[in-house]
Amino acid sequence: MKFSTAKSKLPALANSLLAILSAILLTLAFPDFDWWFLAWFALIPLFFAIEREKESFIKSFVLGWIFGICFFFGTCWWLTFAPITYANVPSIIAYALLFGATLIVGLFPAIFSAIFSLFLKRSGTYAIFAAPFLWTAIEFLRFNLTGNNWNAIGYSQAFTNNLFQTIQNAQYGGIYLTGFWICTFNSIFTIVCFSIIPRLTPKNSPFRNSNYAKSSVFFVLLFSLLALPFAFSPNFNFSDIPSERNEIVIIAVQPNVPMSGLKYGEWEKLRQRHIELAENAT
Repeated sequence: MKFSTAKSKLPALANSLLAILSAILLTLAFPDFDWWFLAWFALIPLFFAIEREKESFIKSFVLGWIFGICFFFGTCWWLTFAPITYANVPSIIAYALLFGATLIVGLFPAIFSAIFSLFLKRSGTYAIFAAPFLWTAIEFLRFNLTGNNWNAIGYSQAFTNNLFQTIQNAQYGGIYLTGFWICTFNSIFTIVCFSIIPRLTPKNSPFRNSNYAKSSVFFVLLFSLLALPFAFSPNFNFSDIPSERNEIVIIAVQPNVPMSGLKYGEWEKLRQRHIELAENAT
């Protein structure tokens, strides 16, 4: 009886797989994969899944939790290197500890999904445009509560060299503006998917109307055609734009440091090595 009650609170398998798909796509947008362009579409499966489970606050929360656990585990696996290499912690324990950490930090995407489902339930398909504001607010909340904002979605664009190098927006609104821009495009493309695939469109959605569908597709295609010549141009770089500001280059070097058995004399040698490496790099 208790098992069946708990099962009724879980999202459908298909929707859970959509959340996992989103996590995989977004993970691939980060180093070491560097498929940065996937970030612009990665949230679409998650948005679909939340839309399909919007009647249940709990199911939407679980969907976001699944997404968060998979994403943070997939992008923070390297945290196990130090304890395994330097502290001789067994791999299974190191990864178990990492999984425990992802259970906690995964709560933030879960909160996003739960609140987003309330917006969708109350306002319908148009609430998708609230996603960028809500996502940005949750990332800001994560930073303020944990003091850490690793793998905010905007960081996926850190190493791009084209028009979509929106990391440059960080000079105006920090990494949050960059993430907001990416989430906005995820919302727009979600609407496009609703427009061109009626079977996926929620009931009573205005995007079942052919005029809405044609308009949304037209504007996205128009933007794509205008952006395409610049998007993959190797010569286009915002950093090439002349600036009157004086720039200072700062070099930081962090060699591997043993985690145990470090005496003061050894520490002093490592410190001197840091200084030498930094000086040689200038």
